[in-house]
Amino acid sequence: ETIPALIDKATRQTEPSQMTKPEVGDQVSHLFEAIGVLKANDAMPLLMQYVPKDYYHADRTRGAAIWAIGRLMEGARDPALERALSNRIYDFADQQPETSLVKQMCVVALARMNVTEQAGMLRGMVAQIPRPIELAVTLRWAVQQLTGEELPPPEPINVDQGNWFLEPIP
Repeated sequence: ETIPALIDKATRQTEPSQMTKPEVGDQVSHLFEAIGVLKANDAMPLLMQYVPKDYYHADRTRGAAIWAIGRLMEGARDPALERALSNRIYDFADQQPETSLVKQMCVVALARMNVTEQAGMLRGMVAQIPRPIELAVTLRWAVQQLTGEELPPPEPINVDQGNWFLEPIP
């Protein structure tokens, strides 16, 4: 019974006058997560506005909307949506490529939708995209979800800690 109020609040919060406030993006992200958890299918038109590349909406908000779409479309197929999500994953433009978080959530949505045709593309990306590590792990998870194949874990990241003000005495 809270679904209509959640959708109404999310719709009002995504009006251009509201989206300039930083705290609103976080609120909308949480509303989208709730919409996904509650499987509020009536929110689909609102969520779909966040799939195309858009610098107006925050990455977290777009990621949450795409994650919610994956929850709503679980096990269902939509070729146009599948193409749109794949385009977001493949966006490596020289100027302002798609963000890693949005790519991750597109991968999660495709896996939830059970788009097994994309498993080969995702498997190929595992080798090509070792970083950021979050995207690499998400790609591995999606391949496992779609095919049952478990890929080897990513290589550990070696990070130079630099000079700390507290260091061991030689």
